Amino acid sequence: MMFSPLASCTKLYLDFSDIRSIDVNAFRRLENLQELDLSANFKLAHLVDNVFLPLQSCVSIDLSGTKISLIDQDAFKGLSWILQLMVSLLFTKTCLLIN
Repeated sequence: MMFSPLASCTKLYLDFSDIRSIDVNAFRRLENLQELDLSANFKLAHLVDNVFLPLQSCVSIDLSGTKISLIDQDAFKGLSWILQLMVSLLFTKTCLLIN
């Protein structure tokens, strides 16, 4: 609900934003979003179930430069049009997928 005023937005750049976590409702009402850049959020470590579910039109997500080490099983649920998923994790020896 945080980005509701940006409902018609197609590109959202949140790189270097010191994001630590993403609420499951963070991208609600961003159905038109096509590109999401979350890169270089060095404290982002966990992706919860359905976090990207509202992003039905999204074709590109950049998660490079994060410390994601925990990804819930349905974190990427609903991203049927995704063409580019960039992931380059920092200082992470293992990444745990939870089901």
